[in-house]
Amino acid sequence: PQGPAEVLHTFDDTELWPEGIAVDPATGDLYLGSFYRRKIVRLKPDGTVEDFGSSAKDGLQSVVGIWVDAVGRELWAATGDQPTPDSEPEPGELVRYDLETGALLARYPGPRDGRPQLINDVTVGSDGTAYVTESLGGRIFRVAAGSEELEVFQEYPVLGFINGIAISGDGSTLYFAHVEGLSALDLETGETTRVLARDGVFLGLGDGLSWAGDGLVVVQNQAQLNFRVIHVGLDDSGREAIATTVLPGGVPGGLLPFTSAVNGSDVFVIATSDFALLDRGEVPPAPAVVRIPLPL
Repeated sequence: PQGPAEVLHTFDDTELWPEGIAVDPATGDLYLGSFYRRKIVRLKPDGTVEDFGSSAKDGLQSVVGIWVDAVGRELWAATGDQPTPDSEPEPGELVRYDLETGALLARYPGPRDGRPQLINDVTVGSDGTAYVTESLGGRIFRVAAGSEELEVFQEYPVLGFINGIAISGDGSTLYFAHVEGLSALDLETGETTRVLARDGVFLGLGDGLSWAGDGLVVVQNQAQLNFRVIHVGLDDSGREAIATTVLPGGVPGGLLPFTSAVNGSDVFVIATSDFALLDRGEVPPAPAVVRIPLPL
């Protein structure tokens, strides 16, 4: 890493446990999904933090990935609770809000098929189609533009824990992260290929995934990779990583980077405690947002 990241904001609520982050390029507002409080909060450029719309009262499951559709002026959130061994699997849910009013517009429950599921991250194409990763079953769901149903779009049973998801700048390719690396799905043909890396660079163990410039920002929040955030420059085909840069690190002590949002030359990363502390009932250090410049 080249120097420390800038701590943009530290939250007073240590039990917010934010996991997802999104940015509205029109206002600079940042939105964060709370895994523990089961709501969405808005962080304004002046540092003001407020609950977003009706999200705190809507009976949401744990909020994981979120996405701002800047064109449609909507906010989408992937929600779901971790399944427990002794209970019937409960489907997660994708929810859609009006970005201006904060009103809940629609709810899209996952299929009740008896399979454990974790609806994890979401992105929206220029045509309004939402794509969602389901990590436990290796599936990608979608809500097609104009549809009222969250449907299974693709399945990858041999891939480990599909997580972050992003669409290329030209809208042609859907990228998703998993344990083994990154994969690219051609949205016209339906063909899926692995993104190749040069010089032995490891692209796996990604959590958050964002499109940035000519490539992807990947948050690899694993100890084996020093909890790093990387920018992966892609070739013209979008299927080969030709330049990988480790971005500045230095999130506050006791926190891990989870997901990112890109606005121009800035990468905003949410830094949260290890979720194992939540399972043990321990008081975590305060979560924070850090800002990292892109090497563009």
